[in-house]
Amino acid sequence: MREKTPAERKLQDDVPEPVKKRRLQEVIQTFYEILFQKNSSEIGKKHLVLVEGKSRKSPSYLKGRSDTNKKVIFPDIPTPLFSDDGTFSDIISPVKPGDYVVVVIESSSGVSLRGHPIVSMTQQQFYNVYQKFTQKDNETTSKIRTTPTTTTTTTTTPTKTKTKEHNHNIILQSEQ
Repeated sequence: MREKTPAERKLQDDVPEPVKKRRLQEVIQTFYEILFQKNSSEIGKKHLVLVEGKSRKSPSYLKGRSDTNKKVIFPDIPTPLFSDDGTFSDIISPVKPGDYVVVVIESSSGVSLRGHPIVSMTQQQFYNVYQKFTQKDNETTSKIRTTPTTTTTTTTTPTKTKTKEHNHNIILQSEQ
C-alpha cells in the first residue's frame, strides 16, 4: 500500500505478492495492446512532426514529435521546402532540429511510429494548406502520388511480431 494514505492506516494488505505481480503484468499487457491498436491506426496518415534530433539507436534516422505528441522516427534525408505560394519548391534542404516536416506514417513499433518525410513546412502552412490533403486524402492526390517500390516493415507488440511489405514510394509533384 502507498504510505501516508487512509488505506495504509485502516486496511490490512492481504493480497499476496504473486497476485500483485500478475495483476501488474495484466495491466501492462493491456496497455501495450491498446497502444499497438491506436498506433496501427496511424499507418498511412500524414503528420506534422517537430524534429528533435538524431535517433538514439541510429544516426541515419531523426526523431521528433507528431502533432498528436507521438514519437516519430524517420530517415535523415533532405526534403523539399514548401513555398509560400502553395507549391513544392525545387529547393531540397537537409532537415535539422527545430524544423517541421510532414511525415507519412508507415509502421508502428512499441511506443513509437516510423515514417518517411515528404516536405518541410511551417505549422501555419500545414494547417492552412496541407490539412486539406489529410481531410480529403483521396481527392487531393495531385501533389502526392505513389509509385511502386517495396519496403519491409516490422511491428512488434509484447505478444506478437508482424512483418508487412509496403509497395509504395512518395513522389512530390508541383501544383499546376
